[in-house]
Parts: sequence; structure tokens; C-alpha cells
Amino acid sequence: MNLDTHTMSVRSFSRTVLCLFAMTTLSMTTLADNPKPSATETALRLNGEGVALLAKGDTEGGLAKLKEALKADPGCAEAARNVAKLAFAGQRFELAEKVLSDALALHPGDKSLLVPFAQTEAKIGNKEGFANAIDQLKGTCDAEALSSLSLLLMAQGNPVEADAAVDEAIALDEHNAEACFNKGVIAEAGGNLADALTCYERSVRHDPKFSRGWINLGNVQDKLGRPDDAIASYEKAIALDKNDPFAQFNLGRVLVQGRRDIDRGMSLLVAAAENKEKTPATRAAVLFLSDLLKASK
Repeated sequence: MNLDTHTMSVRSFSRTVLCLFAMTTLSMTTLADNPKPSATETALRLNGEGVALLAKGDTEGGLAKLKEALKADPGCAEAARNVAKLAFAGQRFELAEKVLSDALALHPGDKSLLVPFAQTEAKIGNKEGFANAIDQLKGTCDAEALSSLSLLLMAQGNPVEADAAVDEAIALDEHNAEACFNKGVIAEAGGNLADALTCYERSVRHDPKFSRGWINLGNVQDKLGRPDDAIASYEKAIALDKNDPFAQFNLGRVLVQGRRDIDRGMSLLVAAAENKEKTPATRAAVLFLSDLLKASK
């Protein structure tokens, strides 16, 4: 080997070593800049994907993603709430209870988990579990949790405690539309339509996009003999969600009963009756249409 060839070989070898070193350094830097996501990050990503699928109407795909999220991180509160919500809607209360129990074991006292857990325990009939969740919620200073607690207490047959809880929620956040709405529900259940009307009006004033507020406001206006105001309120709810079976049923009912627009009213009632979610409004629409059919014979 002559000197020039040897020099070239050494230089070539040196360049190769430098290139390998640079590639190794780059690879290590890339790994450092892009660390493996944590279990929590993976769960949150899968939860987001699941929610997106649910928004597209893919219930099974969405539920599968949410279960993957919980498998990645059993303590992911967001995924637990979403799975429980789906399970609850599908009457799968045992699944909802397990998911929420597992999440609460890792996040004891989490108000966002305690509320659906209490609702689930009430459905299952687990009085001890329900009472335990209620006791934990009573000690909170969170307006939303107290607002939810008020309805749980109402369902338990404690209207006085329910009213106290919702008053505390409103004292913490007087602009909380949900709390004002729940106070209206309690007042309406007690037969105090004037107070209920005021509460529902406050609810939609604080949140004009609160569909349930407009629906309940319309219901009370209708009970008070104010059909025009009721129709206006139901129209607000329909404008927010044209497929809401509660808005469809109530607006359709008033339009047909008052003979204001029978064709549109019947169309809305049929839409409510055919709703796939099979809500109480769906059943009410079916009964209403059945009664109309009987009356026409």
C-alpha cells in the first residue's frame, strides 16, 4: 500500500467513524426529544379519539377506544366518566359502577366521579354506596358538585336538603346556569310554578345556549297558560338542537293541541317518537300520537 492510498484509507475510515458518531448522537437526541408517552398521556389521547368517534355516532368504536384508555391508565377520570355515561345510558349499571369504583380508588373524593357514582348506586339500589357518595359530596365547596347533589337529594326524597344544597351552589356561583335550573326543578316539583319560572329564566339568561333550560321554561309557561311564550322557548331549544326529542315533543304537542300548526306539530312528534335513544320524551311522543289516533276514530 503506497502512502497516498494509505492516507486516503485513514481519511475514509475517519469520515466513516465521524458519520456513525453523528448518526448515533442524532438518534439519541431524537429519543430524548421524543420520549415515550406516559400512561396518562396515552389514556388522554385514546379518550379524545373515543369522544371523537362518539360525536360521529360510532358508539361501539368510541366505547372500544375509551376502554383502551382505561386499560392504559385505570385512573383516567375523563375516560371513566365517559365509559360510565355510555354504560348508564345503556342500562349497564354494573359496568358503570366498576369503572367509577376503580377510578375513585385512585382519585378518592373526586367530585366529577362521585356524582355519576352516586347516580349509579341509586339505580343499582346500593344504599350504602349511595349514602357514602352523598356524604362526601356534602362536604364540598364546588358549585357544580353541590348543584348535582341537590338533584340526587331530591331523588332520594329530601327536598329540604336538596334546596339547601342548590342554594349553597348558587351562593358560590350566582351565574351557574345548571344550579339555577336545578333550583327551578325543585321548585316545580314542589308545585311552586312562579319560583320555577324565575329560576328557569335566570338559567337561560346566564347561558342562552342551555337547551334544557329553554325546554323547562317552556313547560312552566305552558302550565301557567302562556302558550305563545312556551312556543317561543321551545323554538329556542329546537334552534340549539333540532334533534332533541324533548324539544320536538313539547313543541309538537303545543302546536297540535293549540291547532297552531298541526302539520309541523305532527312532524315533530313523529321525529321524537322515532328517536333511537328511546328517552322519556320518545315514549311520551308515542303515547301522545297513539291517543290522537284513538281520538280520530
